[in-house]
Amino acid sequence: MKRYTVFLLLFFLLFLGCSNEEEEQVMVGVFQQYQAALSEEDPGKILNCIDSNSRQYLLAQLELLRREDRKAVQEYVTKSPHPVLNVEMIARALNYYQPEQIDTISFDNFLHFDLGYWIELEKPVMEGYTFREKLLVNDRKGILKFARLMADGRYMVADMEFLKENGTWKLNLMERLDVQEINARTILKTMDRNIWKYVAETLDKYY
Repeated sequence: MKRYTVFLLLFFLLFLGCSNEEEEQVMVGVFQQYQAALSEEDPGKILNCIDSNSRQYLLAQLELLRREDRKAVQEYVTKSPHPVLNVEMIARALNYYQPEQIDTISFDNFLHFDLGYWIELEKPVMEGYTFREKLLVNDRKGILKFARLMADGRYMVADMEFLKENGTWKLNLMERLDVQEINARTILKTMDRNIWKYVAETLDKYY
């Protein structure tokens, strides 16, 4: 009986390991699709890779653009975890669209437009990354480490988070937004610019 129990335990562990490895490969495939979408500058393919929360986060900006209340817009931007990225995305849309277009543009068209800016940020960063190791895999969430070799011989690493939705692995874009917000703030800091003053001055141009 004890031998039978040990055998079942070993079989379960082996099955679990194989299952996790298969899930890992699927997530690597999603990441490679994301890289290809960036390389091809194809917003539609990016939308196929990202999770629903990431989509909703981007769509929230369209709802905000349809309001002419400067106070509400600034409050949303300053309370968000990505104020610099958000204000730049909003400014980009207000530069591109006429007010009447913003009122009638579809969600899908706006997402394609918004992701055009995202492609500018992510395309040069994500080139050359390959899978290095699994950090976490369970039935709902996965975190994989990717790396690329730099010209000076060092490795740049990126931890990518994946979420399972309706049985399909999707990339959590919110993690990448965090990274790009840090980069944007760093650029402002090198220019001796205050983040909140920059946000206010940018909105002053449109409201």
